[in-house]
Amino acid sequence: MKKALILALVICFACAGSVSAATSQQISVTVTITQNISVSVTPGSYDFQSTGENSTVSTPVNAFAATNDGNVSQNLTITVGNSTNWTAGTAAGNEIFVMNYYDGANWTLVDPTSGAALASGLGQGSSVNFGLQLLVATSTAHG
Repeated sequence: MKKALILALVICFACAGSVSAATSQQISVTVTITQNISVSVTPGSYDFQSTGENSTVSTPVNAFAATNDGNVSQNLTITVGNSTNWTAGTAAGNEIFVMNYYDGANWTLVDPTSGAALASGLGQGSSVNFGLQLLVATSTAHG
């Protein structure tokens, strides 16, 4: 065992004399930050049931929960789109409906162009509750 160790040290010292200085080399290092963006809304649907023209129907103010299931804070926006027969608007009219959401204090318009801010900086695992209110078209050919 001693002979092998002495032989190994002699070989290392012999190699050390022939080592030359290395030139510098630049390397590129890439880091990817993993963001998991995930939001769930429960329940996934709601039925306002039958109602007449020019009426207003609402869910309970906390009917829905939007939960940040991801690993980074989220800003949530509610948007509304046209249906098959009606157009989303800012005031109910002929073939025009309005969607509001409950912001924790009031029913607030969901603007059909820009939407409405539901939550800002919603943390991981946090939820925000909200309700929806539908102002039905004042008149419609599509009943």
